[in-house]
Amino acid sequence: MEVIDIDIGDDMRYKDTSKKMCSFREKMYCKNARRSITKILVLERGYFNERPVTKVLLLPLTANRRHQLRIHCLEIGHAIVGDYTYGKCLSHLDCSFMLLDLYCQLLWKILDQYKLKIHLLREN
Repeated sequence: MEVIDIDIGDDMRYKDTSKKMCSFREKMYCKNARRSITKILVLERGYFNERPVTKVLLLPLTANRRHQLRIHCLEIGHAIVGDYTYGKCLSHLDCSFMLLDLYCQLLWKILDQYKLKIHLLREN
């Protein structure tokens, strides 16, 4: 299992910084950067539209920064299939991709950090 440890902050090149984040490697544009750590485990390799892809499990180890998994994948030289915001591709065939599968372990980690309230409505 590999560890990605790259700070993530607001991307000041955009008026609405809630829409786009960047890594601290882009120091000129990255404001309010905080440490962000993700573990990555390769599960399987294969092909998508005849292009090589890798199926991975991503586990955020720090309080999840907005778009953390997407930015960390981009920073190690891969984009997530269908991610045109951070993928820097014109189409899904223009980049080498990693498939993102969210497994129970990731869901459990997220739910473990927050209280989940479900209000059930009763039918008459």
